[in-house]
Amino acid sequence: MQGIKQSKISTLIKIACMSLVLTALARAETKYEVITLKEVSDTNTFDVRSINKNGEIVGYVQSISDANISHAILFDSTAHQRGVDLGTLTGYRYSRAYAVNNFGKAVGFSADNARRPRATLFDITGHGNNVDLGKLAGDSSVAISINDNGEIVGYAKNKSGAEHAAFFDAAGKRDNMDLGILPGCTSSYATGINVHGQVVGYCVDDSGKNYATLFDISGKGRNVNLEVSGGRSSKANKINDHGQIAGVSGVSSNEQHAMLFKLPAEGNSIDLGALSLEYTRSEALSVNNNGEIVGYCSNDKGKARATLFDASGQGNNVDLNTLIDPASGWTLNYAYSINDRGLIVGRGSKGAFLLRPVVRNIP
Repeated sequence: MQGIKQSKISTLIKIACMSLVLTALARAETKYEVITLKEVSDTNTFDVRSINKNGEIVGYVQSISDANISHAILFDSTAHQRGVDLGTLTGYRYSRAYAVNNFGKAVGFSADNARRPRATLFDITGHGNNVDLGKLAGDSSVAISINDNGEIVGYAKNKSGAEHAAFFDAAGKRDNMDLGILPGCTSSYATGINVHGQVVGYCVDDSGKNYATLFDISGKGRNVNLEVSGGRSSKANKINDHGQIAGVSGVSSNEQHAMLFKLPAEGNSIDLGALSLEYTRSEALSVNNNGEIVGYCSNDKGKARATLFDASGQGNNVDLNTLIDPASGWTLNYAYSINDRGLIVGRGSKGAFLLRPVVRNIP
């Protein structure tokens, strides 16, 4: 009998503690501190593309007068705006960095005077020990994503001049692989790879229509069409280590929505919706290992708002501009990447930004 009483008391204590925790959570909300990574100047603009769990951030600085003139940079997350120029491959003039993994390996491309890109593994110390990742049989290549195993994907031209999704040899020994296309398509692009070697991206047909794609990493062409919108255009942008895929799909003849694609046999993909009657178009650009998804919503006037999406598809999407101090003077337009700590990077009215979560109690 005493044991039963003790058990009941223990249960009541647990319930009371849980109630206190839930009450505390209910009385707290997440806001964000905006950190300016680089401000737009009279001559340059700055774009940020990826952040890893250590807070290392990569992107590029671009000339306002010529969009082709750019340099890959490692952004300084301390708000001192002391970025590190990642340089280029030897003999090349321009570069961009698109992704950085959790071990500080960054990828993108270097370009020559003729603007031909070459897939590049960057030395983020800025000492210039960059690696030429080679190409396929054509004259250009671009690296888009790198996982924590150091595996790299992107795209490159084949011998016929078509751009195909590619798996790059990280050692730079040119043992690269053409990942092929879907039937009926002419080109393809790999945009994300997770630690399990699952590769996503999209294929394009002659009419310019996109098809979200899961690529066969063996290179045998057993690629899978992830498109779920009844024949409308779709793209897969990033995949996390749990197989959740952030992307976009057409939902009507003139609207597109952010999409959470699922791997085959793992359930239906989810339409993530948009923000409001004004911002009715949306795209998911990044998903972290906690299932948090960011991207943007836009209107028919070309205005965009950086967005945190409700992964359940219930439509409780949040304009990130509502979660920052309005006195900051920022308008956040695009959220490009979110790491597992919830830090978000993107581009806005002042240039490149970092959002740092700040939990505040509600009075």
